[in-house]
Amino acid sequence: MPTKPSSKGDVSWKIITSAFELARAQGWRNVTLAAIARDSDQKLDRVVTEFPSKQAILTAFCPRRQGVCGAV
Repeated sequence: MPTKPSSKGDVSWKIITSAFELARAQGWRNVTLAAIARDSDQKLDRVVTEFPSKQAILTAFCPRRQGVCGAV
């Protein structure tokens, strides 16, 4: 599980964490933004405002994990 960066907002981090937990359980291709919203206890429109796509979630996470996400 990713380590929480100190500068990330709580809601954004909750969404990112939920996305990765669901991906671990179901596979990234099977995860939807709606499922991420449910798992993170957020409304779908809040998730979509913060991250309009699953790729946006990866992009937000990967800069913090240099070398790990280079192939994504």
